[in-house]
Amino acid sequence: MRDSLAIVETIFERHGLDNGLSEAAKAQTKGLLDNPGIDDDRLEDLTGLPFVTIDNEHSRDLDQALFIARSDTGYAVYYALADAAYYIRPGTPLFQRALERGASFYVADRAAPMLPRELSEGLVSLNPNVDRRALVFKIDLDNTGQTQSTSVFPGRIQSRAKLSYGGVERWLKSPHRNSQTTEEYHESLKYLQEVGELLIAQALRRNVVQFDRAEAQIYTTPGGDFRVTLRDRYDVERYNEQLSLLCNTEGARILRETGYFLADELQSVFRVHDAPPEARVRQMRATIRDIVRAHNLPESLMWDGEQQLSDYVAGLPEDDAFRRVRQAIERQIQRSNTASMYSDQASPHYALAVESYARFSSPMREVVGIFTHKELLESIAVLESLPKAEDQALQQEVIKSGNRSRSLQKQLNKEVALEVIRQLAVDALALPAHERPRWPATIVGIQKSRMYVVLDAMPLEIKVYADDLGQRHSTTYEVSGAEFTAENGPDFRIGDAVNVIALEWDKGRKRAIFGLETLKPQP
Repeated sequence: MRDSLAIVETIFERHGLDNGLSEAAKAQTKGLLDNPGIDDDRLEDLTGLPFVTIDNEHSRDLDQALFIARSDTGYAVYYALADAAYYIRPGTPLFQRALERGASFYVADRAAPMLPRELSEGLVSLNPNVDRRALVFKIDLDNTGQTQSTSVFPGRIQSRAKLSYGGVERWLKSPHRNSQTTEEYHESLKYLQEVGELLIAQALRRNVVQFDRAEAQIYTTPGGDFRVTLRDRYDVERYNEQLSLLCNTEGARILRETGYFLADELQSVFRVHDAPPEARVRQMRATIRDIVRAHNLPESLMWDGEQQLSDYVAGLPEDDAFRRVRQAIERQIQRSNTASMYSDQASPHYALAVESYARFSSPMREVVGIFTHKELLESIAVLESLPKAEDQALQQEVIKSGNRSRSLQKQLNKEVALEVIRQLAVDALALPAHERPRWPATIVGIQKSRMYVVLDAMPLEIKVYADDLGQRHSTTYEVSGAEFTAENGPDFRIGDAVNVIALEWDKGRKRAIFGLETLKPQP
């Protein structure tokens, strides 16, 4: 019998991600619960402001709360972040565990938390109706969303409610929202929408590409299967994301500018993202050209290399007939990018088009967040500074841990996706050939030996190999621009609509062999 939960646990164990705590870490956790530090007289009392958290419905580690008010010149944005740096100090067992983990890890609907749940879902989490410590960003914006001033300070807050993205989205879109029972935070939610839209418009002006993103959610089921659902991101997620990005960008600016004066005391960590190499950009442009030509589309849909990519993507047709080609074009742009990394040097973040960027917004889920909060709190004398040499050495360990954890999360995502694909194939191959499902999909990429195909019902990427296609159609496939061509078989193009079929199980390579059927008419 299949057991999806056991598979997830095996993946965690394979990478050393058990949830056990050392006795010293348990003792430290108990000590923190007994002495929560909520009555610290250095905390600015903001419990009178109606903060709320907005997250996924089932999230329990709540590390961001917001409150937005109108001001004489625009908006006053308060963004409160869980004060993990106060509780998790360098040299303690819990900090060492965080350093070893690097981050909390997520596989399907299961988590391997960096911090013990008593903290990440309890004392440190910004849970509703209880006082909590927070690192508060107060950012004043003008009426266009431009930042006028930013201050950062330790505060005491009390969230009024744990809200979900879906719930806030429904309320914002309700035609009767102004006549419904009014909560004290409702005005703040209206301003969230206004500010979010202003910040998104600013991002477009900076040439930040807005992709059509659908989110896959993988669940383990009581019956032992994996279940995958697909949904579009809520607008509210995008608004909250913009506030998070604003906080991280302003935090990076403060670190950068403070570092000029406290270079010997401040050990900053930034997330940097280099522009793609010119060779990748040329290849991406050439592939988009080949896709457009393969589908006999107007050459005006090619990217000329001069137009801003954000404007190019925003100008692509959004009708159903072009949907798959658009999906394939967006993938070429995404694949051309380099990976972001943590560094001790501030440099531009290419994807966000900002001068510098740091990670303040996930302090319970990333050791980088704890360290970054620590450095900022030290700079304003809330925490005692470490000796310079010790702090510099710790900074480098944190950077290594942060980069390692990002790579590991990608590997975990890959492993669970392979398990889901394996489940689909095994279930299909248990049926007679004529009863096996056909999964509608889009060809999004081609290499010499294989095609990359993304399923419609779940954005899982399946590889279909040229040799397998050739055997099925008794021919030989070759790459020609954006096409897989053969003399005696069907041709396939990047951007084509296809059906994916499970053909057989390759015992030697322990993988399913998939075939493709073209769908007519093609977009």
